[in-house]
Amino acid sequence: MEILLSIALLILVLVIIFKDTIREYVNDNILNDESNDESSGDCIGQWNGGWTNCSKTCGGGIQQRVYLVTSNKIGDGEDCPHENGYTELRQCNEQECVDDNNCQGEWGNWEPCSVECGDGTMKRTFSVTRAKTGNGVECPHANDEEETEICVETVCDPCVGSWSAYGACSPDCGDGTQTRIFEVTDVGEEGGQACEANDGDEQERACNNRVCDDCTGSWGEWSSCSGNCGTTGTRTRTYTISNQGDPQGEPCESETGTQQSEECTNSACVTCTWPQVIDPVRNVCVAAPDIPDGTVGTHSRCITDSDCMLGRCAGPTGDPGCYGRYKCTGNPLPPGCGNNNSASGCVGRSRC
Repeated sequence: MEILLSIALLILVLVIIFKDTIREYVNDNILNDESNDESSGDCIGQWNGGWTNCSKTCGGGIQQRVYLVTSNKIGDGEDCPHENGYTELRQCNEQECVDDNNCQGEWGNWEPCSVECGDGTMKRTFSVTRAKTGNGVECPHANDEEETEICVETVCDPCVGSWSAYGACSPDCGDGTQTRIFEVTDVGEEGGQACEANDGDEQERACNNRVCDDCTGSWGEWSSCSGNCGTTGTRTRTYTISNQGDPQGEPCESETGTQQSEECTNSACVTCTWPQVIDPVRNVCVAAPDIPDGTVGTHSRCITDSDCMLGRCAGPTGDPGCYGRYKCTGNPLPPGCGNNNSASGCVGRSRC
């Protein structure tokens, strides 16, 4: 503090000693000359370029600046805030002075590798043990700055797995697919080589089986036409599957046991000559059976009533009519029936 006061007093003494010289210089070179005929004007002045350098680098020093009036006021003009040559002082670099010491620090030990196998990283940290003082040299690294390096440990165990064999082609015939499954037997270590697929993953591929078998079957022979000869009837046939084939093959046109029917016409009845008579179902001539009637000594040669009624039967004498099976009975006799010994007999079904 005593030094500051001494400097301030020295500056003040210099200003007092050279006061007249400073004023004369300002009047001769800076202030307006006497030829200025303005009646009034404000004082004009400024600081001479700012503060000077601090007188000390540490421990407290002094800076100063000087105010210069470049134009005095005229008449009733405003005064400048300071007189010409006014010097202003201020303190600077008040920090305590210390010796010039360099920064000191060092790297710590490397930390363990970040992985137990494979490639990893490890790091170490720089610690500043003493900061620089004064104009000392800074440390090459900041406090807590980290440095990282790659570290290589043992090779990590890889994942182990394999694909199963492809399964059966589905479906059994035609274009299909086969599937196989990946199974992981050992997951290995983290960082090791991965398996080519995850456990349980599936793969498919196309497969071509044999051509699918179609269903095979056929219709049976038509049955005989129903009814007697010379009439219209129906006939049927049945479908039978001989090979069901594959589900993917073509189906049969019908199911086993399916029946078809259609209308049919029986052949014209054949003409038979005694002692043969017609079998109307088979439409063939057969030997006429002997059927005693118990009354008349002649035998019927008609097999069915319809043949008798149609006059298809011949008696022993060649007369058309029915013999032996029926006899006119009753009293009186039915219309058209003569006596038993009459040649006319009973009309239609029997002769007596």
